[in-house]
Amino acid sequence: MRALIGTTLVLLGWVPLGFGQEKTSQTPGEVFGEQFKQLDRDGDGRLSKAEAGDRPFFARADADGDGMVTREEAQAAFVQARRLRQRLGQGVISRPGTAVPVGVVKSADVRYSEAEGGKTELLTLDVYRPKDAKGLSVMVYVHGGGWTRGDKAAVGEKMPFFCKNGYVFVSVNYRMLPETRVPDQAQDVAAAVAWVHDHAKEYGGNPDRIFLMGHSAGAHLVSVVATNETLLGNCGKDLSAIKGLIELDTAALDVVRTVASGQGMHAKVFGANPETLKLISPYEHVTPGKSIPPFMLVVADNNAGKLEQSNAMAKKLREAGVRADVVEAPDKTHGTLNQDLGKAGDKVTEKVMVFLGALMKGGER
Repeated sequence: MRALIGTTLVLLGWVPLGFGQEKTSQTPGEVFGEQFKQLDRDGDGRLSKAEAGDRPFFARADADGDGMVTREEAQAAFVQARRLRQRLGQGVISRPGTAVPVGVVKSADVRYSEAEGGKTELLTLDVYRPKDAKGLSVMVYVHGGGWTRGDKAAVGEKMPFFCKNGYVFVSVNYRMLPETRVPDQAQDVAAAVAWVHDHAKEYGGNPDRIFLMGHSAGAHLVSVVATNETLLGNCGKDLSAIKGLIELDTAALDVVRTVASGQGMHAKVFGANPETLKLISPYEHVTPGKSIPPFMLVVADNNAGKLEQSNAMAKKLREAGVRADVVEAPDKTHGTLNQDLGKAGDKVTEKVMVFLGALMKGGER
């Protein structure tokens, strides 16, 4: 069992220094604090790649991709790993995913594209719909994972929440780096949106009320699709197919600037070709006269870089005549922002629903 747990924790991304052998006199918080302090050799409250060494937790814990792991990011990874270790020991974990609520029908692994190259088995989506759904709004969700990992099964509280509140919920997979390129990932998401537009009625949805939501890398991809009209155009659609968009905490709204900063993993992910960077940069595609949908841009954890990008993106959208709301969530980490969406009492969820409600009244586009 210990070998299984160790392997699983490596895959998860955090391996405690003592391989999970906590002192019985210590609380979990004390264990984490002691381990973080041992790694944080310069005492600045952040872990560099050099300080982390070859420990595999670093890439996954670095939620915002800035090349540093804050104490909060490390603690989130530690807590997740500790819970997994406990649940493995109890034999209650099988595979990731959220149970389908009573009264919700799931259509799994629906193929949405016949594109070639890379792992084409990822060109699928899951549709969750309330039983007897008819004419409901549709929320299309695109997961994050640094453009290299993630799965449509990880819907968290979002799927049951939106289905309960009268939505058809669609969760999308897309091809991953390094087998494919980011422009192809954006085209995958556009193909998924086009498929939803074509087939919404078959699943009880309204093709005139399709909303997009993405977290992290997924937030970047939906933002590209909603601003670069060529992507949907390649699928025979235009930007008017999207009613509104919720962008959850991405550092890649202005890709050109992000890569030029030299921080984080973005140069490796996006490359250096100027034309490619412009192609996949949402900021570059915001101009007046398009049917760009309203944006809600959510920033977690008082991240100055992301907040600056979000405000700049919002300013450019407004100048183009597009509604753009910036929501700060300083009490959330990059991870908990996504995990808590759909939970009762979550303030970001409440603001999302106000935003969506305003759009469905037909007053704005």
